[in-house]
Amino acid sequence: MELFERVKCCAEALRLSESALAREIGLKQSTFAGYLTPARQHKLWILLPDILRAFPRISRQWLYFEEGPMLIGGETPSGLPVPDASIIDAAQQMLDQCQGSWAQLLRHILGMARQETEAGGATAANEECVQELLVLQRENRRLSQELIEAKDKIISLLERNGPAQPDKMGQTAVTPLSVPGSGRSMTS
Repeated sequence: MELFERVKCCAEALRLSESALAREIGLKQSTFAGYLTPARQHKLWILLPDILRAFPRISRQWLYFEEGPMLIGGETPSGLPVPDASIIDAAQQMLDQCQGSWAQLLRHILGMARQETEAGGATAANEECVQELLVLQRENRRLSQELIEAKDKIISLLERNGPAQPDKMGQTAVTPLSVPGSGRSMTS
């Protein structure tokens, strides 16, 4: 298929008239129509970047070389981003149709894209872990507050009952406020 035919196919696939396509890239319809012929199609080459900017779902590889699918994510509504899986499928179709160093580069890019997509699944698992961690942090704060309240009650009870009494051997009984041998108490 020649370049002018690929451009016409794009307009058709996007359900646009040739004049609507011309308007989108800033050309008069009569000028654009003149380029859509075998004799003047060479003038389209300079317009391809404008077509791709105006219609990002058109595959650059297909428009320039007729390799892979014409549209990427064509099944996805235009207001939504193309899912990674659709992009990877399109790249795989391009890879199936090319050879040489371009095929090696595309194979490398595809491998990286697949890794990134798989890592996206890990991101969802990480998000789940983060949510669980937030729940545990709230529970930890609640339990810390309960511990402080219990400690305050113990101190209040000890203050009401007076100082600790010596036991039979003359040593001070261990109370919740002191730890034998540490020289520290809960109130210090």
